[in-house]
Amino acid sequence: MFQRIPRKTIAFLAVSYILINTNMSFFWSLFRVFVFKEGASFTEIALISVINSLSSIILSPLFGALSDELGTRKIFLVLSSILIAVLSPIFALLHSPTEFIVLYAISTIAMSMMTPILNAILSEISSIETRGRTIGAFYGIVSISWVFSGVIGGYLLETLGHGFTFVFIGILCLIGGLLLSYFYKEHNKSSTQFKIAIKRALEKQKKSLGFIHVNPKLRIIILSVLFHGAGTGIAFTLFTIKLFIAVKESFVVYGIISGLSGILSIFAPVIYGYLGDKYGKKHVMIATLFAYSAYFIMIGKIWDPFLLTILWAIPLWPGIRISTVALVADISKEEEFGYSQGQIASVMALARAIGALLGGITADMMSARTNLQALDFIIMMTSIAPFVAAIILTKLKGVR
Repeated sequence: MFQRIPRKTIAFLAVSYILINTNMSFFWSLFRVFVFKEGASFTEIALISVINSLSSIILSPLFGALSDELGTRKIFLVLSSILIAVLSPIFALLHSPTEFIVLYAISTIAMSMMTPILNAILSEISSIETRGRTIGAFYGIVSISWVFSGVIGGYLLETLGHGFTFVFIGILCLIGGLLLSYFYKEHNKSSTQFKIAIKRALEKQKKSLGFIHVNPKLRIIILSVLFHGAGTGIAFTLFTIKLFIAVKESFVVYGIISGLSGILSIFAPVIYGYLGDKYGKKHVMIATLFAYSAYFIMIGKIWDPFLLTILWAIPLWPGIRISTVALVADISKEEEFGYSQGQIASVMALARAIGALLGGITADMMSARTNLQALDFIIMMTSIAPFVAAIILTKLKGVR
């Protein structure tokens, strides 16, 4: 029999985080096409992912380890949401792609803090038997934010402009951060002094940047994530632009499509989590990686807006995220959940950065803005990456 998951806790945390993730998912789904319409090149668009990734590579393990040592997650939740909320309205004053990208670079400090802390919290409140369903339920509820950010964000950009849009999502983020910190009750009772905590966290961060010191099981997961993440970084950096071109560069239509993908993503994480708990997280992740390989070929071949919308809406990403977060938690010590989740967040970020930069530079070299066949070719070639990632993951032994 399955153990029960902490439904009330998940619901309160997820509903609060919806407001924060509306802001963060806006930057993922609409910010790239916004700067593209403002005249940014593929390389400049790729820099958005690279900047975000570099911040996560350097800071996610540090913040995760520091939260372990200090015995508090709440302060990081509050600080990150306040920083995002304060910076968002400043975007309203900017006009050039370069200015947007520079300010975005600063805001990624807060984003790199939020991810490992949240995943550490989800690891804490779940057992190994319920972890897949707990993480799946949380991200399923949070996926509602993709509907809000897509539909509302696209409409506001089209009708009221970027100024009002950034102010609005900044306010949502602040409210969400305060609610999240209110509903979350600390579990870690460590009482390490601040100076000692900083020293230990920095030591762990140095180790996380040295691949040789990683847990052998985690090393296999990291290799798999590197290949898949690089492929995803290329494919989705270019696919978002392809879809935007296909819908005649309409923020409203693009936003609605993003919203539709969010609706399906509400249920998918719960299903992936259930399947992971029942049949094994590793097996679910391998199957999803093979599915991604076929998926990248399809999105590279098709230009029909309706078919692209259907493909965009297929929720494959939860099969990777839920399985990865749960697997990392399963092979980690409880007192190092924050550090371990920071490590994997760092690796995911590194992979996306490599992929986005390769994709952006290659697209510009092949004049993909006007040569759309080149755009298709690059996307289809990324199908190799998840296939290799799946083969690597089959080497992981002793876990399900």
